[in-house]
Amino acid sequence: MNQQTSYAQAEFAGQKKRTRREQFPARMAAVLPWAKLLAVIAPY
Repeated sequence: MNQQTSYAQAEFAGQKKRTRREQFPARMAAVLPWAKLLAVIAPY
């Protein structure tokens, strides 16, 4: 007989660990000011 899942188990089941590949773009956006970088590169 299966047991009913608890609220904690149901909440944890919906979460997924963020991989480094998923974290990298967010970290780069925080470190580099993309608008300024693109403004410098745009003339070339």
